[in-house]
Amino acid sequence: MVHFLVVTEDVLQSLDQLGTIQNQVLRGREQRVELIRTTVPRPSNDASTSAGVRTVVVDNADRFHAGRPAGNYGPPACLFNRALGLLDYRLRPLDDDISEPAPPILMRMVHQLMTTAARSYSSEDDRGTYGIVPHAINADDPPFVVVEVKNEAGPEGDASLQAGLSYTHIVTAPQFKALRRQSNYPVILCGFTGNLLEISVAIYTDGMYCDLLFSERLHLGFHSAKNVLRLSRALTATRKAIADLTAFYAQLKAVPGAPPQASIAHLFPSPLKIPSYTGFVPSLTFTHRLTRSGEAVLLAASEGERRSGIYLATMPWRSSNIDEETTAPSSPRDTHTDSVEVVVKFTERYHPEAHRILAAEHLAPALHVCVPVCGDLFMVVMERVHGEMAWEAADRQELLPYRIYEDIKRAIALLHSHDLVFGDLRTPNIMVVPGGSGLDDGPRGMLVDFDWVGTHGRGRYPASLDEGLPDWATSSIQRDGIMDKAHDVAMLGQFKEQCHQA
Repeated sequence: MVHFLVVTEDVLQSLDQLGTIQNQVLRGREQRVELIRTTVPRPSNDASTSAGVRTVVVDNADRFHAGRPAGNYGPPACLFNRALGLLDYRLRPLDDDISEPAPPILMRMVHQLMTTAARSYSSEDDRGTYGIVPHAINADDPPFVVVEVKNEAGPEGDASLQAGLSYTHIVTAPQFKALRRQSNYPVILCGFTGNLLEISVAIYTDGMYCDLLFSERLHLGFHSAKNVLRLSRALTATRKAIADLTAFYAQLKAVPGAPPQASIAHLFPSPLKIPSYTGFVPSLTFTHRLTRSGEAVLLAASEGERRSGIYLATMPWRSSNIDEETTAPSSPRDTHTDSVEVVVKFTERYHPEAHRILAAEHLAPALHVCVPVCGDLFMVVMERVHGEMAWEAADRQELLPYRIYEDIKRAIALLHSHDLVFGDLRTPNIMVVPGGSGLDDGPRGMLVDFDWVGTHGRGRYPASLDEGLPDWATSSIQRDGIMDKAHDVAMLGQFKEQCHQA
Protein backbone atom coordinates (compact mmCIF):
# COMPACT_ATOMS: atom_id res chain seq x y z
CA MET A 1 0.00 0.00 0.00
CA VAL A 2 1.29 3.43 -0.90
CA HIS A 3 0.48 6.39 1.31
CA PHE A 4 0.56 9.94 0.03
CA LEU A 5 1.09 12.81 2.41
CA VAL A 6 0.03 16.24 1.19
CA VAL A 7 1.60 19.13 3.10
CA THR A 8 1.68 22.87 2.67
CA GLU A 9 4.75 25.05 2.34
CA ASP A 10 4.26 26.15 5.96
CA VAL A 11 4.43 22.53 7.14
CA LEU A 12 7.52 21.87 5.08
CA GLN A 13 9.22 24.92 6.53
CA SER A 14 8.56 23.63 10.04
CA LEU A 15 10.44 20.38 9.46
CA ASP A 16 13.84 20.05 11.08
CA GLN A 17 15.71 19.59 7.83
CA LEU A 18 14.47 22.99 6.71
CA GLY A 19 15.06 24.61 10.06
CA THR A 20 18.00 26.73 8.99
CA ILE A 21 18.61 30.07 10.62
CA GLN A 22 17.46 31.79 7.44
CA ASN A 23 14.17 29.88 7.40
CA GLN A 24 13.63 30.56 11.09
CA VAL A 25 14.10 34.28 10.50
CA LEU A 26 11.69 34.29 7.55
CA ARG A 27 9.10 32.33 9.55
CA GLY A 28 9.41 34.77 12.43
CA ARG A 29 8.99 37.63 9.99
CA GLU A 30 5.86 36.03 8.54
CA GLN A 31 4.40 35.54 12.01
CA ARG A 32 4.57 39.31 12.48
CA VAL A 33 2.83 39.95 9.17
CA GLU A 34 -0.63 38.94 10.38
CA LEU A 35 -0.16 40.91 13.59
CA ILE A 36 0.78 44.01 11.60
CA ARG A 37 -2.04 43.49 9.14
CA THR A 38 -4.67 43.23 11.87
CA THR A 39 -3.41 45.98 14.20
CA VAL A 40 -2.11 48.76 11.92
CA PRO A 41 -5.12 50.94 11.01
CA ARG A 42 -6.41 51.17 7.47
CA PRO A 43 -5.89 54.58 5.87
CA SER A 44 -9.23 56.32 5.39
CA ASN A 45 -11.43 54.62 7.99
CA ASP A 46 -9.12 54.68 11.01
CA ALA A 47 -6.41 57.32 10.41
CA SER A 48 -8.37 60.41 9.39
CA THR A 49 -8.77 61.75 12.95
CA SER A 50 -6.34 62.85 15.64
CA ALA A 51 -7.21 59.75 17.66
CA GLY A 52 -6.64 57.57 14.61
CA VAL A 53 -3.24 59.13 13.94
CA ARG A 54 -2.30 58.52 17.56
CA THR A 55 -3.23 54.87 17.12
CA VAL A 56 -0.78 54.70 14.22
CA VAL A 57 2.21 56.58 15.64
CA VAL A 58 1.91 55.56 19.30
CA ASP A 59 0.08 52.24 19.58
CA ASN A 60 1.77 50.80 16.47
CA ALA A 61 5.19 52.41 16.83
CA ASP A 62 6.87 48.98 16.82
CA ARG A 63 5.22 48.03 13.51
CA PHE A 64 4.93 51.21 11.44
CA HIS A 65 8.10 53.29 11.15
CA ALA A 66 7.69 56.71 9.56
CA GLY A 67 9.55 59.03 11.92
CA ARG A 68 6.85 59.54 14.55
CA PRO A 69 7.57 59.57 17.47
CA ALA A 70 11.00 61.11 16.88
CA GLY A 71 12.96 57.91 17.51
CA ASN A 72 10.77 55.67 15.35
CA TYR A 73 12.94 55.20 12.27
CA GLY A 74 15.52 52.91 10.74
CA PRO A 75 18.34 53.26 8.23
CA PRO A 76 17.04 55.07 5.11
CA ALA A 77 14.89 52.93 2.81
CA CYS A 78 17.00 54.07 -0.16
CA LEU A 79 19.87 51.92 1.19
CA PHE A 80 17.85 48.75 0.62
CA ASN A 81 17.07 49.05 -3.08
CA ARG A 82 19.09 50.63 -5.86
CA ALA A 83 16.10 52.14 -7.64
CA LEU A 84 15.15 53.96 -4.44
CA GLY A 85 18.77 54.98 -3.91
CA LEU A 86 19.00 56.56 -7.35
CA LEU A 87 15.69 58.36 -6.79
CA ASP A 88 17.06 59.89 -3.60
CA TYR A 89 20.27 60.87 -5.44
CA ARG A 90 18.40 62.48 -8.35
CA LEU A 91 16.01 64.43 -6.13
CA ARG A 92 18.77 66.23 -4.23
CA PRO A 93 20.22 68.66 -6.85
CA LEU A 94 16.91 69.93 -8.26
CA ASP A 95 18.04 73.57 -8.18
CA ASP A 96 21.45 72.88 -9.76
CA ASP A 97 22.30 72.84 -13.44
CA ILE A 98 21.40 69.35 -14.69
CA SER A 99 22.83 68.11 -17.97
CA GLU A 100 19.69 66.13 -18.85
CA PRO A 101 16.72 68.57 -19.15
CA ALA A 102 13.10 67.58 -18.57
CA PRO A 103 11.12 66.98 -21.81
CA PRO A 104 9.07 70.02 -22.92
CA ILE A 105 5.86 67.96 -23.00
CA LEU A 106 6.42 66.99 -19.36
CA MET A 107 6.99 70.62 -18.38
CA ARG A 108 3.70 71.56 -20.03
CA MET A 109 1.89 68.82 -18.11
CA VAL A 110 3.59 69.90 -14.88
CA HIS A 111 2.49 73.50 -15.45
CA GLN A 112 -1.09 72.28 -15.89
CA LEU A 113 -0.80 70.11 -12.77
CA MET A 114 0.38 73.05 -10.67
CA THR A 115 -2.49 75.19 -11.92
CA THR A 116 -4.99 72.41 -11.22
CA ALA A 117 -3.61 71.69 -7.75
CA ALA A 118 -3.86 75.35 -6.74
CA ARG A 119 -7.64 75.40 -7.23
CA SER A 120 -10.15 74.72 -4.47
CA TYR A 121 -12.46 71.71 -4.77
CA SER A 122 -15.56 70.65 -2.92
CA SER A 123 -14.38 67.04 -2.54
CA GLU A 124 -11.63 64.57 -3.41
CA ASP A 125 -13.80 63.15 -6.19
CA ASP A 126 -14.25 66.65 -7.62
CA ARG A 127 -10.48 67.12 -7.55
CA GLY A 128 -10.15 63.79 -9.39
CA THR A 129 -12.36 65.09 -12.19
CA TYR A 130 -9.60 67.57 -12.98
CA GLY A 131 -6.85 64.97 -13.19
CA ILE A 132 -5.61 64.40 -9.63
CA VAL A 133 -6.90 60.88 -9.06
CA PRO A 134 -7.41 59.94 -5.38
CA HIS A 135 -6.39 56.60 -3.88
CA ALA A 136 -4.56 55.20 -6.92
CA ILE A 137 -2.03 52.41 -7.32
CA ASN A 138 -0.21 51.42 -10.48
CA ALA A 139 -1.70 48.53 -12.42
CA ASP A 140 1.42 46.37 -12.17
CA ASP A 141 1.42 43.15 -10.19
CA PRO A 142 2.66 43.72 -7.57
CA PRO A 143 1.73 47.40 -7.34
CA PHE A 144 4.72 49.54 -6.41
CA VAL A 145 3.40 53.11 -6.70
CA VAL A 146 0.76 54.23 -4.19
CA VAL A 147 -0.99 57.61 -4.45
CA GLU A 148 -3.23 59.08 -1.75
CA VAL A 149 -5.11 62.38 -2.15
CA LYS A 150 -6.69 64.53 0.56
CA ASN A 151 -8.76 67.41 -0.71
CA GLU A 152 -7.37 69.90 1.82
CA ALA A 153 -5.22 69.86 4.93
CA GLY A 154 -7.34 69.43 8.03
CA PRO A 155 -9.70 66.83 9.45
CA GLU A 156 -9.55 64.57 6.37
CA GLY A 157 -6.08 63.35 7.31
CA ASP A 158 -2.50 63.27 6.08
CA ALA A 159 -2.16 61.91 2.53
CA SER A 160 1.44 60.73 2.96
CA LEU A 161 0.65 58.92 6.21
CA GLN A 162 -2.32 57.24 4.59
CA ALA A 163 -0.21 56.23 1.58
CA GLY A 164 2.13 54.50 4.02
CA LEU A 165 -0.81 52.72 5.65
CA SER A 166 -2.13 51.63 2.25
CA TYR A 167 1.28 50.19 1.41
CA THR A 168 1.43 48.38 4.75
CA HIS A 169 -1.85 46.60 3.99
CA ILE A 170 -0.72 45.79 0.45
CA VAL A 171 2.66 44.35 1.44
CA THR A 172 1.15 42.21 4.22
CA ALA A 173 -1.58 40.78 1.97
CA PRO A 174 -1.57 36.94 1.77
CA GLN A 175 -1.09 36.92 -2.02
CA PHE A 176 2.32 38.59 -1.64
CA LYS A 177 3.82 36.01 0.74
CA ALA A 178 6.19 34.64 -1.92
CA LEU A 179 7.27 38.18 -2.78
CA ARG A 180 8.07 38.88 0.88
CA ARG A 181 10.40 35.87 0.88
CA GLN A 182 12.28 37.31 -2.10
CA SER A 183 12.40 41.03 -1.49
CA ASN A 184 11.78 43.94 0.85
CA TYR A 185 9.01 45.12 -1.54
CA PRO A 186 10.36 48.62 -2.39
CA VAL A 187 7.75 51.20 -3.39
CA ILE A 188 7.20 54.88 -4.16
CA LEU A 189 4.52 56.72 -2.19
CA CYS A 190 2.90 59.97 -3.37
CA GLY A 191 0.73 62.09 -1.11
CA PHE A 192 -1.38 65.02 -2.33
CA THR A 193 -2.88 67.21 0.41
CA GLY A 194 -4.45 70.27 -1.17
CA ASN A 195 -1.62 71.71 -3.26
CA LEU A 196 1.10 69.99 -1.22
CA LEU A 197 2.87 67.14 -3.03
CA GLU A 198 5.08 64.71 -1.10
CA ILE A 199 7.12 61.85 -2.56
CA SER A 200 8.34 59.14 -0.22
CA VAL A 201 9.95 55.71 -0.53
CA ALA A 202 9.24 52.66 1.61
CA ILE A 203 10.40 49.10 2.22
CA TYR A 204 9.26 46.20 4.38
CA THR A 205 11.78 44.24 6.49
CA ASP A 206 10.68 43.65 10.10
CA GLY A 207 7.99 46.29 9.54
CA MET A 208 7.22 49.18 7.20
CA TYR A 209 9.93 51.84 6.94
CA CYS A 210 9.16 55.07 5.09
CA ASP A 211 11.26 58.16 4.28
CA LEU A 212 10.12 61.48 2.81
CA LEU A 213 12.34 62.57 -0.12
CA PHE A 214 10.45 65.50 -1.65
CA SER A 215 7.88 67.98 -0.33
CA GLU A 216 6.67 71.01 -2.26
CA ARG A 217 3.73 73.38 -2.39
CA LEU A 218 2.59 73.48 -6.02
CA HIS A 219 2.69 77.26 -6.33
CA LEU A 220 3.46 79.29 -9.45
CA GLY A 221 3.75 82.94 -8.38
CA PHE A 222 6.53 85.31 -9.45
CA HIS A 223 8.99 82.40 -9.74
CA SER A 224 6.71 80.26 -11.90
CA ALA A 225 9.43 79.28 -14.40
CA LYS A 226 11.77 78.13 -11.63
CA ASN A 227 8.97 76.29 -9.82
CA VAL A 228 7.78 74.49 -12.97
CA LEU A 229 11.35 73.45 -13.77
CA ARG A 230 11.98 72.17 -10.24
CA LEU A 231 8.83 70.03 -10.16
CA SER A 232 9.51 68.78 -13.70
CA ARG A 233 12.92 67.59 -12.60
CA ALA A 234 11.43 65.89 -9.53
CA LEU A 235 8.84 64.04 -11.62
CA THR A 236 11.48 63.11 -14.22
CA ALA A 237 13.49 61.49 -11.42
CA THR A 238 10.35 59.73 -10.20
CA ARG A 239 9.53 58.41 -13.68
CA LYS A 240 13.05 56.98 -13.94
CA ALA A 241 12.64 55.31 -10.55
CA ILE A 242 9.34 53.77 -11.69
CA ALA A 243 11.14 52.38 -14.76
CA ASP A 244 13.90 51.01 -12.51
CA LEU A 245 11.35 49.36 -10.21
CA THR A 246 9.52 47.91 -13.21
CA ALA A 247 12.78 46.22 -14.24
CA PHE A 248 13.42 45.10 -10.65
CA TYR A 249 10.05 43.36 -10.32
CA ALA A 250 10.31 41.88 -13.81
CA GLN A 251 13.59 40.27 -12.77
CA LEU A 252 11.94 38.86 -9.63
CA LYS A 253 9.16 37.36 -11.73
CA ALA A 254 11.75 35.71 -13.96
CA VAL A 255 12.82 33.63 -10.95
CA PRO A 256 10.14 30.93 -10.46
CA GLY A 257 8.98 31.01 -6.87
CA ALA A 258 11.26 31.52 -3.91
CA PRO A 259 15.01 30.82 -4.10
CA PRO A 260 15.99 27.12 -3.68
CA GLN A 261 17.64 28.00 -0.39
CA ALA A 262 16.10 30.61 1.86
CA SER A 263 17.91 33.91 1.57
CA ILE A 264 17.65 36.85 3.94
CA ALA A 265 19.76 39.21 1.84
CA HIS A 266 16.72 41.44 1.27
CA LEU A 267 16.56 42.17 5.01
CA PHE A 268 19.89 43.98 4.74
CA PRO A 269 21.07 47.05 2.81
CA SER A 270 21.97 46.96 -0.86
CA PRO A 271 23.83 50.29 -0.99
CA LEU A 272 24.69 52.02 -4.25
CA LYS A 273 27.71 54.28 -4.60
CA ILE A 274 26.97 57.74 -5.92
CA PRO A 275 27.58 57.84 -9.71
CA SER A 276 30.44 60.36 -9.43
CA TYR A 277 32.51 58.15 -7.09
CA THR A 278 35.25 56.24 -8.91
CA GLY A 279 37.14 54.75 -5.98
CA PHE A 280 37.34 51.27 -4.53
CA VAL A 281 34.04 49.58 -3.54
CA PRO A 282 34.29 46.19 -1.80
CA SER A 283 31.99 43.25 -2.47
CA LEU A 284 29.97 42.80 0.72
CA THR A 285 27.67 40.06 2.00
CA PHE A 286 25.70 41.36 4.97
CA THR A 287 25.10 38.81 7.72
CA HIS A 288 23.78 40.59 10.84
CA ARG A 289 22.81 43.89 12.39
CA LEU A 290 24.89 45.16 15.30
CA THR A 291 23.38 46.58 18.48
CA ARG A 292 24.87 49.39 20.56
CA SER A 293 26.62 46.82 22.74
CA GLY A 294 28.00 44.90 19.75
CA GLU A 295 25.48 42.05 19.82
CA ALA A 296 24.75 40.52 16.40
CA VAL A 297 21.04 40.20 15.58
CA LEU A 298 19.11 39.35 12.41
CA LEU A 299 15.82 41.19 12.95
CA ALA A 300 15.47 44.35 15.00
CA ALA A 301 13.37 43.83 18.12
CA SER A 302 13.60 47.24 19.82
CA GLU A 303 13.71 50.92 18.91
CA GLY A 304 17.45 51.08 19.55
CA GLU A 305 18.10 48.09 17.30
CA ARG A 306 15.90 49.54 14.55
CA ARG A 307 17.75 52.86 14.57
CA SER A 308 21.19 51.28 14.35
CA GLY A 309 22.97 51.81 11.04
CA ILE A 310 25.75 49.33 11.86
CA TYR A 311 26.01 45.85 10.33
CA LEU A 312 28.26 42.83 10.13
CA ALA A 313 29.32 41.62 6.70
CA THR A 314 31.92 39.46 5.02
CA MET A 315 34.01 40.33 2.01
CA PRO A 316 36.66 38.48 0.03
CA TRP A 317 40.10 39.03 1.53
CA ARG A 318 41.34 40.01 -1.91
CA SER A 319 38.87 42.92 -1.80
CA SER A 320 40.58 44.33 1.28
CA ASN A 321 42.82 47.32 0.70
CA ILE A 322 44.70 47.04 4.00
CA ASP A 323 47.67 44.91 5.01
CA GLU A 324 47.40 42.10 7.55
CA GLU A 325 49.99 43.91 9.67
CA THR A 326 47.52 46.78 10.10
CA THR A 327 44.77 44.64 11.63
CA ALA A 328 44.36 43.98 15.32
CA PRO A 329 45.28 40.56 16.80
CA SER A 330 41.63 39.94 17.70
CA SER A 331 40.38 40.00 14.10
CA PRO A 332 41.95 37.08 12.21
CA ARG A 333 41.13 36.28 8.61
CA ASP A 334 38.85 33.31 7.96
CA THR A 335 41.34 31.00 6.26
CA HIS A 336 38.63 28.46 5.40
CA THR A 337 36.65 30.80 3.16
CA ASP A 338 39.36 33.32 2.31
CA SER A 339 37.00 36.03 3.52
CA VAL A 340 37.21 38.63 6.23
CA GLU A 341 34.49 39.76 8.63
CA VAL A 342 33.96 43.51 8.67
CA VAL A 343 31.81 46.11 10.36
CA VAL A 344 29.80 48.30 7.99
CA LYS A 345 28.50 51.61 9.26
CA PHE A 346 26.21 54.09 7.50
CA THR A 347 26.58 57.68 8.67
CA GLU A 348 25.88 61.20 7.39
CA ARG A 349 29.39 62.51 8.14
CA TYR A 350 32.77 60.86 8.63
CA HIS A 351 36.49 61.71 8.72
CA PRO A 352 38.32 58.79 7.08
CA GLU A 353 41.74 60.47 7.32
CA ALA A 354 41.48 60.74 11.11
CA HIS A 355 40.46 57.08 11.23
CA ARG A 356 43.47 56.05 9.14
CA ILE A 357 45.88 58.12 11.25
CA LEU A 358 44.90 56.21 14.39
CA ALA A 359 44.53 52.83 12.68
CA ALA A 360 48.17 53.05 11.57
CA GLU A 361 49.11 53.13 15.28
CA HIS A 362 46.62 50.39 16.28
CA LEU A 363 44.53 53.00 18.08
CA ALA A 364 41.49 52.31 15.88
CA PRO A 365 40.24 49.36 13.82
CA ALA A 366 41.74 49.21 10.35
CA LEU A 367 39.69 51.14 7.79
CA HIS A 368 39.03 49.33 4.52
CA VAL A 369 37.11 52.05 2.72
CA CYS A 370 34.75 55.00 3.14
CA VAL A 371 32.35 55.21 0.17
CA PRO A 372 29.77 57.95 -0.50
CA VAL A 373 26.50 56.15 -1.23
CA CYS A 374 23.06 57.20 -2.42
CA GLY A 375 21.07 58.56 0.48
CA ASP A 376 23.59 61.34 1.21
CA LEU A 377 25.50 58.95 3.46
CA PHE A 378 28.92 57.39 3.82
CA MET A 379 29.39 53.62 3.95
CA VAL A 380 32.31 52.97 6.27
CA VAL A 381 33.82 49.48 6.06
CA MET A 382 36.24 48.66 8.85
CA GLU A 383 37.92 45.72 10.50
CA ARG A 384 35.85 43.88 13.08
CA VAL A 385 37.67 44.01 16.39
CA HIS A 386 36.42 41.89 19.29
CA GLY A 387 36.23 43.51 22.69
CA GLU A 388 33.80 45.55 24.74
CA MET A 389 32.79 49.18 24.87
CA ALA A 390 34.07 51.28 27.76
CA TRP A 391 30.52 52.06 28.92
CA GLU A 392 29.95 48.37 29.71
CA ALA A 393 32.59 48.52 32.46
CA ALA A 394 30.95 51.67 33.82
CA ASP A 395 27.60 49.84 33.90
CA ARG A 396 29.25 47.16 36.03
CA GLN A 397 30.68 49.92 38.24
CA GLU A 398 34.19 48.77 37.38
CA LEU A 399 37.24 50.91 36.68
CA LEU A 400 39.18 50.35 33.48
CA PRO A 401 42.93 49.65 33.42
CA TYR A 402 45.05 52.81 33.41
CA ARG A 403 46.57 51.66 30.13
CA ILE A 404 43.24 52.26 28.40
CA TYR A 405 43.43 55.90 29.45
CA GLU A 406 47.03 56.09 28.21
CA ASP A 407 46.05 54.72 24.80
CA ILE A 408 43.14 57.15 24.43
CA LYS A 409 45.32 60.03 25.57
CA ARG A 410 47.89 59.07 22.92
CA ALA A 411 45.17 58.84 20.26
CA ILE A 412 43.87 62.33 21.10
CA ALA A 413 47.40 63.76 21.09
CA LEU A 414 48.01 62.21 17.67
CA LEU A 415 44.84 63.76 16.26
CA HIS A 416 45.71 67.13 17.80
CA SER A 417 49.13 66.99 16.14
CA HIS A 418 47.23 66.94 12.83
CA ASP A 419 45.07 69.89 14.01
CA LEU A 420 42.04 67.61 14.38
CA VAL A 421 39.46 67.48 17.19
CA PHE A 422 37.83 64.12 17.96
CA GLY A 423 34.75 65.78 19.43
CA ASP A 424 32.73 62.90 20.88
CA LEU A 425 35.01 61.34 23.49
CA ARG A 426 32.28 59.47 25.34
CA THR A 427 32.54 55.85 26.49
CA PRO A 428 30.31 54.45 23.66
CA ASN A 429 33.10 55.51 21.28
CA ILE A 430 35.94 53.93 23.27
CA MET A 431 36.63 50.23 22.86
CA VAL A 432 38.60 47.92 25.16
CA VAL A 433 40.41 45.31 23.06
CA PRO A 434 42.07 42.17 24.45
CA GLY A 435 45.83 42.14 24.08
CA GLY A 436 48.15 39.37 22.95
CA SER A 437 49.73 36.63 25.03
CA GLY A 438 52.90 38.47 26.09
CA LEU A 439 53.59 39.80 29.57
CA ASP A 440 53.06 43.36 28.37
CA ASP A 441 50.09 42.56 26.16
CA GLY A 442 47.19 43.60 28.36
CA PRO A 443 43.94 45.20 27.18
CA ARG A 444 44.29 48.14 24.82
CA GLY A 445 42.13 51.16 24.11
CA MET A 446 40.79 52.17 20.70
CA LEU A 447 38.59 54.94 19.31
CA VAL A 448 35.88 53.58 17.03
CA ASP A 449 33.71 56.50 15.90
CA PHE A 450 34.97 59.31 13.67
CA ASP A 451 31.63 60.90 12.75
CA TRP A 452 32.26 64.19 14.55
CA VAL A 453 35.97 64.74 13.83
CA GLY A 454 36.71 68.22 12.51
CA THR A 455 39.49 70.75 12.11
CA HIS A 456 40.40 72.74 15.23
CA GLY A 457 38.81 76.19 15.15
CA ARG A 458 36.82 75.51 11.96
CA GLY A 459 34.88 72.27 12.31
CA ARG A 460 31.44 72.38 13.94
CA TYR A 461 29.55 70.04 16.23
CA PRO A 462 26.23 68.59 14.97
CA ALA A 463 23.19 70.83 15.30
CA SER A 464 21.37 67.81 16.77
CA LEU A 465 23.79 67.50 19.71
CA ASP A 466 21.96 67.24 23.04
CA GLU A 467 23.80 69.76 25.20
CA GLY A 468 21.67 68.70 28.18
CA LEU A 469 23.68 65.48 28.60
CA PRO A 470 26.05 65.49 31.60
CA ASP A 471 28.88 64.42 29.26
CA TRP A 472 29.24 68.00 28.02
CA ALA A 473 29.05 69.66 31.46
CA THR A 474 32.77 70.46 31.78
CA SER A 475 33.64 70.88 28.11
CA SER A 476 31.51 73.89 26.95
CA ILE A 477 30.47 71.98 23.81
CA GLN A 478 27.39 73.48 22.11
CA ARG A 479 25.09 72.69 19.20
CA ASP A 480 26.74 73.75 15.94
CA GLY A 481 29.56 75.18 18.04
CA ILE A 482 33.14 75.57 16.83
CA MET A 483 35.31 72.56 17.68
CA ASP A 484 38.30 73.12 19.94
CA LYS A 485 41.09 70.84 21.15
CA ALA A 486 40.33 72.01 24.69
CA HIS A 487 37.01 70.16 24.47
CA ASP A 488 38.85 66.86 23.91
CA VAL A 489 41.19 67.61 26.81
CA ALA A 490 38.25 68.28 29.15
CA MET A 491 36.47 65.07 28.15
CA LEU A 492 39.72 63.11 28.43
CA GLY A 493 39.90 64.29 32.03
CA GLN A 494 36.40 62.91 32.63
CA PHE A 495 37.38 59.58 31.11
CA LYS A 496 40.48 59.38 33.32
CA GLU A 497 38.18 59.25 36.35
CA GLN A 498 36.72 56.00 34.99
CA CYS A 499 40.14 54.30 34.95
CA HIS A 500 42.47 53.04 37.67
CA GLN A 501 45.18 55.48 38.61
CA ALA A 502 48.79 54.89 37.56
